[in-house]
Amino acid sequence: MDEPIYITSEIGRLRTVLLHRPGEELENLTPETLHDLLFDDIPHLKVAQEEHDRFANVLRERGIEVLYLDELAAESLADDAVRRRFVDEMLAASKQGERRVTRALAEYLLGMEPRQMVRKLMAGVRKDEINLPAEHSEQLHDMVEQDHYPFYLDPMPNLYFTRDPAAAIGRGLTINRMHWPARRRESLFMRYIIDHHPRFAGKNIPVWYNRDEKFSMEGGDELILNRTTMAIGISERTTPEAIETMAANLFAGSEFKKIIALQIPKSHAFMHLDTVFTMIDYDKFTIHPEIRDAEGHLNLFILEKVEGQKYPKITRENDLEHALRVALSLPKITLIECGGGDEIAAAREQWNDGSNTLAIAPGVVVTYDRNYVTNQKLRDAGVEVIEISGSELGRGRGGPRCMSMPLVREELKHRIEVNDNRGVSVPVANMPSAVAPRFIEKTEPNTVPSGKWALSRELRGRSFLTLKDFTPSEIRLMLDTAHELKRQKKNGQAHRLHEGKQVALLFEKTSTRTRCAFTVAANDLGVAPEFLGKDDIQLGKKESVEDTAKVLGRMFDGIEFRGFKHSTVEGLAEFANVPVWNGLTDTFHPTQILADFMTIEEHVGKLKGAKLVFVGDGRNNMANSLLIGSAKMGVDFRILAPRELHPVGEILETARAIAAETGAKIMVTDNHGEALAGADAIYTDVWASMGEEDQFAERIALLKPYQVNRAMLEQTRNLNVKFLHCLPSFHDTNTTIGQQIHDQYGLDCMEVTDEVFRSKHSVVFDEAENRMHTIKAVMALTL
Repeated sequence: MDEPIYITSEIGRLRTVLLHRPGEELENLTPETLHDLLFDDIPHLKVAQEEHDRFANVLRERGIEVLYLDELAAESLADDAVRRRFVDEMLAASKQGERRVTRALAEYLLGMEPRQMVRKLMAGVRKDEINLPAEHSEQLHDMVEQDHYPFYLDPMPNLYFTRDPAAAIGRGLTINRMHWPARRRESLFMRYIIDHHPRFAGKNIPVWYNRDEKFSMEGGDELILNRTTMAIGISERTTPEAIETMAANLFAGSEFKKIIALQIPKSHAFMHLDTVFTMIDYDKFTIHPEIRDAEGHLNLFILEKVEGQKYPKITRENDLEHALRVALSLPKITLIECGGGDEIAAAREQWNDGSNTLAIAPGVVVTYDRNYVTNQKLRDAGVEVIEISGSELGRGRGGPRCMSMPLVREELKHRIEVNDNRGVSVPVANMPSAVAPRFIEKTEPNTVPSGKWALSRELRGRSFLTLKDFTPSEIRLMLDTAHELKRQKKNGQAHRLHEGKQVALLFEKTSTRTRCAFTVAANDLGVAPEFLGKDDIQLGKKESVEDTAKVLGRMFDGIEFRGFKHSTVEGLAEFANVPVWNGLTDTFHPTQILADFMTIEEHVGKLKGAKLVFVGDGRNNMANSLLIGSAKMGVDFRILAPRELHPVGEILETARAIAAETGAKIMVTDNHGEALAGADAIYTDVWASMGEEDQFAERIALLKPYQVNRAMLEQTRNLNVKFLHCLPSFHDTNTTIGQQIHDQYGLDCMEVTDEVFRSKHSVVFDEAENRMHTIKAVMALTL
């Protein structure tokens, strides 16, 4: 999906989300400023960051691209003129425009790099940070000021609730006028991101409501029910006037035709609609019982588009279930009460954001673990609940939905209807569990149902020799399947999708990860693996590749090959008549690349546009495979290598041709600064591959200046840069070869230092584990 914003439901599979990791702004809270800055207590920053990082990682583990507000804002302010205009607007919004201090504040902020400046604005600017001329103390307000206030620019501690300043609707968004003065500056970040960030600028993104409007509206009140209907709260922070103005704009410029406005009590506890009501599945919602009266009624206002008229038709109603059934065309709606409806549990857990669930797919939600009563009620209703800790994050009065601004969700698939035992056609979700099938989403003819997830048959029967053979969407399918199968395995869900099949594992070269990954993956899928080493069969000695392929193809359902010549795996695929998978050849290592890409998605938060640097021999099978894979998937890929080891010929030309179509970037250089600038991940491999041990002296001489060490990581200027390695690695002397290298050449390590290999930047063992998940995905899709 090319559109930078696309939200047509609350529950479609989440693809891209905007977060803000709490920073120094939380430590600038004091007891005296809590009320004005809308906090009830001062969070412990270190723990709040740990909780937020876990939240972000939960999303990444589900294949969701995680973007960060400060990074997007800084990237939007690269131009000096834009940055100056932004500072002027921010100072004006902070009530610091047209004062003697204004110029000093502007110069102070503009003297910083964009990222530093953005973080400083978020954290707040204290008075003792600014050096002012002596005459400043002669101003009247300084002379009569009784209480010392420490800030020129207040901190913005609520920024980690990214849902509120802006909210995506359809292909556009609202950039909101916030209700309380403490939060009004926040939406200025999104205004500049939409106008100036390369991801959004020039994309004709409609703004349904803007921050310069007179009346307040906040994103926590905005819920997207489907592609034509949304719900919105008339609350403490969203006004009827704002809703009506937004509705007129939305109806005129989109497919939306109806808005259900819910009037909820105006209180600090019920500040937004999503604190008391959220959508979690096709026909399921969480609700706090206290927002309805004793008869279950709630004031509703239905705004409907009228062709030819600027303003909507408005009708009143008080039956929430009826309004939702009509809007969603469903015969039944399930409302799951916070705290199970218990008077005490409901009040306690609503205060702790028990109703503030984030749906990341139909029937899959992220919640705070402390709300155990509500969480169990969700599970009892068939909802998958992913719990995170929120003991510190929750002090700001917001849960997982508040802390996330979805930017892209997949379009919802259609519900299927089947006949129940009475011959009546009903939606699956409303059937008794005894007769309901195991899946909810409607599957296409090329899919196999498996729980709420459907295994695609699109690649069935295909061999997997090189990523050149697959389109970007097909590679995306493999990665998505790997993320899903990993999720299922972590949750203890069996997925024996190919019970009774058998595969041959041919190993001409020895292996740890490839052999174990194929073996475990096969067993998980219900497939029996048979290992065949180079001395176990006659391949290439007494029997040709063609004959071997024809024999094995009649006995096995699939064949893996790991060896030297790429022509061998090509021959097996040509004659076996079953899927053949390349476990490694001298030319390509495609299963490794899938694991690398999966790891990058988990730890960097994105693949397309990620800056990946391969350091080492630019001609080996890893460089070849990364070139092709990166070109296919839109990666900003750089090879950093001595000129003698630069890739040449067909593979480089092919990669550049693919990149021209996908928007990927390909760089080959020996310039460290050029290659490493802004890198998200650095990748390396051994300096001499299996069978090349006689070339160690030559490679050491060429590649020693290209060792991945702390200095190289620092050159990226990215504190979160990740380190990847396909393994095995010579990072110490604890191996026979490592000791031999030390004895002969005096090196304690080769391609990477032990310090980097064991550092927080290293994700090599996640990468190794992901070999199994990605190989399993390839086998599952192709068998």
